[in-house]
This record gives sequence, structure tokens and C-alpha cells, in this order.
Amino acid sequence: MNELKRLSVTQTRELVTAVSRIFDIVRIVDPIVMRVIEITPEGNLVTKSENCYSVWRKDSRCENCISYKACTECRRQSKCEFIGNEVYFVTSKPFMLIDNTGMEHYLTIEIVSRISDEI
Repeated sequence: MNELKRLSVTQTRELVTAVSRIFDIVRIVDPIVMRVIEITPEGNLVTKSENCYSVWRKDSRCENCISYKACTECRRQSKCEFIGNEVYFVTSKPFMLIDNTGMEHYLTIEIVSRISDEI
């Protein structure tokens, strides 16, 4: 089993900011509750109200939920996702976020890139 990367709130925010410059969507996902987690400027974790799968215009968890699979298998997972005629390459990697109180959160960072070539 791969050892999980342990990141502070500051490290996580910096990672998301840096990777967001390159990829179309970068988000922190809690696959157990199926929600996106945002980090406030004060360093607090906020669970968003909409489900993580809503970005894919779905009504329920993805049949091949790679964030959930990444957490259960403790390793990076990838897939292609479709919205109409658009194709996206999605990678999800689990990590342990240590919040400002010292509490550990088992989450994934999900990185999405639109595939621009015609298929």
C-alpha cells in the first residue's frame, strides 16, 4: 500500500492554486459524503452543498467513482468522463489533510482536463 501524503491546510490550498493554473478543474473531494471541500481564506474547511457528481450532470454517484476508488485502494485513479460531446480526463489522488485543529481528513484531490482532440 502506498503511504498517503499528509498536507496541512496551507499546503493543500497552495497545491490547488498551483495546479489550477494548468488544469480545467481542480477540487478537493470527500468521496464518502460525495461533496467538494473548499478552504476559506481563514483556513477553514467548508463542505459545499451540491454533490461532487453534479459537475458531470449526474443525479447520483458516478458508476466509476474514482475518488471513492482512490480512497478505498489508497492509490491514484484515472478515468474519462463525458458531458455531451466533450471528453474530460479525470485523475483522483487520495491524501490526508491535517486541519488547523490537528484533525485528519481522508480526502482526494481531483484534477480534470478537457481533451481537445477530436475522437
